[in-house]
Amino acid sequence: MALLHSFWWEEGARAFGAAAATRALAVGTVAQGLELKRVAANDALVTDYNRVAMEARLPGGGRAGRGGDHGQRGRVCCAMQPRFLCLVALTAILTAGAPPPPANSGTVRLTWTPTTPRAGSLVVLAVHPDGAADSVSAIRGELAGESLHFERVADGFRALGAVPLGAGDSVVVARVVSEWVGGGDATDTVLAAIRVRPRVARRERLRVAPEFARPPDSLAERIRIESDIIKEIRQRAHETPRLWEAPFVRPSTGAVTSGFGVPRVFNGVVRSRHYGVDFGAERGAPVRSTNRGIVAFVADFYYSGTTVFIDHGAGLVTGYFHLSHTLVVPGDTVERGQLIGLVGSSGRVTRSHLHWFGAYGEITVDPLDLIALEKSLAWHQIEPATTGRTDAQR
Repeated sequence: MALLHSFWWEEGARAFGAAAATRALAVGTVAQGLELKRVAANDALVTDYNRVAMEARLPGGGRAGRGGDHGQRGRVCCAMQPRFLCLVALTAILTAGAPPPPANSGTVRLTWTPTTPRAGSLVVLAVHPDGAADSVSAIRGELAGESLHFERVADGFRALGAVPLGAGDSVVVARVVSEWVGGGDATDTVLAAIRVRPRVARRERLRVAPEFARPPDSLAERIRIESDIIKEIRQRAHETPRLWEAPFVRPSTGAVTSGFGVPRVFNGVVRSRHYGVDFGAERGAPVRSTNRGIVAFVADFYYSGTTVFIDHGAGLVTGYFHLSHTLVVPGDTVERGQLIGLVGSSGRVTRSHLHWFGAYGEITVDPLDLIALEKSLAWHQIEPATTGRTDAQR
C-alpha cells in the first residue's frame, strides 16, 4: 500500500493517535486525476495516522498540483455509515473550477477558507450536516496537531484553525469527528488534506547589539525558561472559552514596517524568521488590545523586552512586545481597543516600534489574519463567553 508520506507534513501526522475509536475512515484524495480506492481496515490495527487506510495513485507517477483559487472553499464529504467504513473524497487540492462533491443523504460536508492558505495563516473550517443542523450532537477535531473549537451556527459548526509557517509548499491534515443524535457510541471521521502555499518575502538584514545576536551562555537558562512560559501560555489558551468576537482591531496606528514570516539575518550571521508584524511608532505611543481577552502574562523577556500576552480563548493568543510601559496586570480582563501599554524599544530591537504577535495554540500565525476575520464567517451568531477560566484553572 502506497501511503501518502510525501504529502503529509510531519506535525499533522501526530494528530491521529485515537483513530482506532472511529468507525469511518477517509480514503484517498482528489487532485489531477488521483484514483480513489476503497480500503478496508481493521479498527484494532488503526493505532496511528500511518495505519489509517489511505491508498491513492497518481497517473504517471506525477505530483499532485496545487490548483485551487485562493477565494474558493475546500470541501470534503463523508457519508454517515456508522457500521461500515466510508469512502471520502478529499478535495483539499481542488483544480480551479472543479465541481463540488455531491451532497448525498446523511452526509457531513467539511469546508475551509481559504482553500489553499499560505504558511502561517489562519483557516476557518465549517461542518455542514446534510439535513437538519441539530442532527449532529457534537463535533471535535484537529488541524496540524492543534485542537479545533467548533461552535454551533445556523447551518452547522464553525471553528478557527491554523497552518504552521514551516508547512509551506506542503500539506497539513484536518481531522473532524462527528457524533450524531441517537447514534449511540458511533462516530464518523473525516480526514482532509489541505495544501499550503509557501510564504515568500525578501530577506531583511538587521544589526543589533552583539549580545542579542549571540547571547552569552550565562543567559541560556533565562531564555529557556522564558520560552517555556510562552509555550505554556499558548497551550492554556485552548482551555479558555472564546472571549473574542470578530473583527479584531489594529494594536497601533503606526504603519507596518516589517511583515510576518520575513527571513532575517542579524549581524550578518544569525538567521531567523520574523514571527510577528512590526508597527513603526515613537516611544510612548499607545498600544491597544486587539480584542477581548484575559491578560495571561506581563514580564520583561530577553528578546521581546517588556511584553504583554493576552489570552483571547479558543486557542488564540496575542502578544505585544518591546513596550516602554504597561497598564495591565495578569488576570485583568481587557476589551477590544483598550489601552494596555506604550511603545518602547526594550529587548532585541533596532529602533522604537511595536511587535505584534499572534498564535493559535503552538502555531504562530500572521496576526493581520485576525483583522481579516469578518462577521460574515458566522461568529456573530454566537455569543462569546462572559468569563474565562475559573480561578481554580488559572
